[in-house]
Amino acid sequence: NYKRRMERFKPSDFSLLVVDEAHHACAPSYRRILDRFMDQGCKVVGVSATPDRADELALGQVFATVAYKYEMVDGWLVPLDVHRVYVKSLDFSLCKNVGGDFNQGDLGAVMEEEKNLHGVVVPTMEITGNKKTVIFATRVAHAERMAEIINRSKPGSAATIDGKMAKDLRDKILRDYRSGAIQYLVNVGI
Repeated sequence: NYKRRMERFKPSDFSLLVVDEAHHACAPSYRRILDRFMDQGCKVVGVSATPDRADELALGQVFATVAYKYEMVDGWLVPLDVHRVYVKSLDFSLCKNVGGDFNQGDLGAVMEEEKNLHGVVVPTMEITGNKKTVIFATRVAHAERMAEIINRSKPGSAATIDGKMAKDLRDKILRDYRSGAIQYLVNVGI
């Protein structure tokens, strides 16, 4: 249970908490933890690429100041080289919307349809040529199918990576990608 896990840590043993995805810090589940440590004098630093919350709770409840703000140029963190691909068979009309995003199960079902997979993979391979490429998939089954299709055309050039795979396997795949042994890294949640 959460309370027992939290009590394993003494706030006095810590001087700093770093909160990634800090836009979640106002949520009650985060506040229980943060308040426990902050009450003992622990400082908190939060980082987030999305500082605005959908529920409009102010991050000022947790964070006193903004130490650094990286301004985007034309709405992007880095210059983009955009290639739009129109996939006629994609139909998102049956995907439910949850918190401003498509439901992951619904989206996965659409993206894993064979003609949709080919409609995305074929132009991706044409556009990327021999460049190392990271592809973001909706879920593991989607990633595996994309890598399978790429590897049919270019054997051994694609691998998948996800947050639930064994760390040693994930590290090996990342090493292979960095070295160029793998051209396409199909990513889920990393």
